[in-house]
Amino acid sequence: MNIKLNEKIKQAVIEAKLSQEKLAKLMNISQPAVNAWVTGKIRPTLKNLKTIAMCTNKPIEFFFELKNSLGYKINLAMYEADLIQIELSKLIGVAPSNLNHWINNKRKPRFDIICKIAKATNKPLSYFEEKED
Repeated sequence: MNIKLNEKIKQAVIEAKLSQEKLAKLMNISQPAVNAWVTGKIRPTLKNLKTIAMCTNKPIEFFFELKNSLGYKINLAMYEADLIQIELSKLIGVAPSNLNHWINNKRKPRFDIICKIAKATNKPLSYFEEKED
């Protein structure tokens, strides 16, 4: 099952019994920023996502699915490089829809594309190896 990041943030906030306003205060940011994350209008930076995880008592992995999958690793590398999908798509020369399919584990990129993703996110190629859980 593929759950979008904004839905995971919303779930974490609800499970922590926090309001958007309370989370915003804990994070020292505006409530509209939290609302934008929850509704999927924008996505938080990795730093903010780590803070959300801390405030909601969730591991950072909670916000990503299939932690050993290639899609998870691409998504996490993208976050750590502070890139959004459209930016990474341009850097590696693919359509954003293709990148979205890879992140959601619907398809796998070719090896040459994985090499480009590794370079764009400053990760070693070995980072993208899939391992069994």
